Amino acid sequence: MKVQSSITAVVPVFNEEKYLRSTFETLEKARQLTGVLFPIIFIDDASDDSTPSILKEISKSQLIQIVSRNSNGGIGAALRNGIFQVETDKFFIVPGDNDLAVEAICSLVEARDLSEMVIGFYPSQSISRPRYRILISRMYTRLINKLTNSHLPYVNCPGVYRTEYAKSISFSRSGHVFVAELSTKILHKSTTLSLIPLKTNSSTFENGDSLRIQTLKELVIFVFELLFGPSKWIRKMPEAKMIVEK
Repeated sequence: MKVQSSITAVVPVFNEEKYLRSTFETLEKARQLTGVLFPIIFIDDASDDSTPSILKEISKSQLIQIVSRNSNGGIGAALRNGIFQVETDKFFIVPGDNDLAVEAICSLVEARDLSEMVIGFYPSQSISRPRYRILISRMYTRLINKLTNSHLPYVNCPGVYRTEYAKSISFSRSGHVFVAELSTKILHKSTTLSLIPLKTNSSTFENGDSLRIQTLKELVIFVFELLFGPSKWIRKMPEAKMIVEK
């Protein structure tokens, strides 16, 4: 295995004692399969279960950094903290609940140099969720794409981002909508884009808790800002060139 200094995994966690070890094992397996010893940054968003002690165990492994927040601010706030700790040219986000299959993480790592920005998407046949969740997700994606002049299959899907771009952006969201804000804003700073299919761990993906009242409130505020607020500039950015990897 070789040390790779061009990409970092950023992993936000909050009360993930059930899945944290398996998430780390998935990342370690991806390191082995790709031959890339990428750094991993875990951001603990003030967990009150055994997550901190598990992270202490994990920190003994190679190229692991633990960032501990004093108060819970949401996944977006945790990701912002993590992004500013990244020292490599690019980074990718991995959910702390072992949502992504090892094949997906390998795909992201191996696609890091395909273009300025890489975004994943979930093939429809691989998604195991109630129909209403799929419908809401599609409506959400279409709305954000329309308002930001983007063309992403799924705006909340993990991707590979340029660290320089992410650190230069002023973010307004701190919850689950943060990933959509990150993706759409970096998209309009990039000149090329690759779309790659990603595989999920269905047992955790279908039980995700991102659909909450707080998330819906954040979405409404984000949409309002896109329509009437300072984020309106994003619509005027040129469209990125898409390179679809099959």
